[in-house]
Parts: sequence; C-alpha cells; structure tokens
Amino acid sequence: MAMLAAGFVLLAVFLLHTQGALGASMRNELDTWLHRKPPVATPPASAGGHWAPVAAGAKLVTGFGWQGQGATARWNPQVVLRVSPHTSVWAGVNGRVVSRTAHQIVLQPGRGLTLRESGLTDIQVSVGERVAPATLVATGTEGRIALVLWDQGLPVNPLAPAFFGSGWVTAR
Repeated sequence: MAMLAAGFVLLAVFLLHTQGALGASMRNELDTWLHRKPPVATPPASAGGHWAPVAAGAKLVTGFGWQGQGATARWNPQVVLRVSPHTSVWAGVNGRVVSRTAHQIVLQPGRGLTLRESGLTDIQVSVGERVAPATLVATGTEGRIALVLWDQGLPVNPLAPAFFGSGWVTAR
C-alpha cells in the first residue's frame, strides 16, 4: 500500500512539472480517471401517477395493506419492489432530503408527506439537499427497494394514482 501511495506522489510530481502537450494530456486523463462518476441511466417515464418512478424494471414483491387472511393477517405499511442490484434509483419527487443512512433516504415532498426509500447502495444525495424527480439518489440497490409513504404521519399506498401510480411496476 505504501508503494502505491509513493507511486501516486511521484506521478503527481511528474505531471505538475511536465511541460507541453504530453503533460497536459496526461493531467487531463488522470483528472478524468480520479473524478470519474458511474454511468447514469435515464429515469423511467412516468406511468399513471403524479410522481415519477424511482427505478426501471421494478417487480412487486409485497404490496401495501393487509397481507394474509384471518388470524395470520398482518398490516404492511410499505411496498417492496425487486430490482437488479445495479439499478439506478431516482428521487421520483420534488422535495428535500431530511435523513440519510447507509441504505436509505427520507424525503419530504411537502404537504405533510414523508417518503422513505430503503434498500439503496452508493447513495448520492446529502441531508438538506433539494431533489427533483429525475435526481439520481443511488447508483445501486440491495436487490429490493422498499417505499414507505406517510401523509400527516399515517401510512398511505405509495403506488396510489395520487402518488407514484402503479403503471411502472410489474406484477409478481
């Protein structure tokens, strides 16, 4: 590891003192390589809701509401979607990032709404940042995304037509 660090230092010193087109070209290549961002896909088109879809190729795993019947029934306040681990994830809404952990973000789109997107990897946004529907919030997932939406503190279906809509999600 020390050898690698020493090699970078020597390369940096060389590039700083190299004159001419070769030095400029090498500095540009090194700068591009060091500051490279992952390729970004285009957000999926809206499909029936007022908000934009958060990921392409999503398949419904668990829907919102009561799951099961009788004594085994349980309430599920979220929607779980299966996606590829390398799927880009977008905000889907205009709002502000109010919380961020290693694998989830919480957005406030306004009007008393709070949206949690979890199952994310390589999160690209920070707390306090304003986002738009096409803002890239993560460049990967854990294979599933969970969406939880609260209206004035009460859980509501994020795939309802008033929010994301369900046209962009494939059935199980």
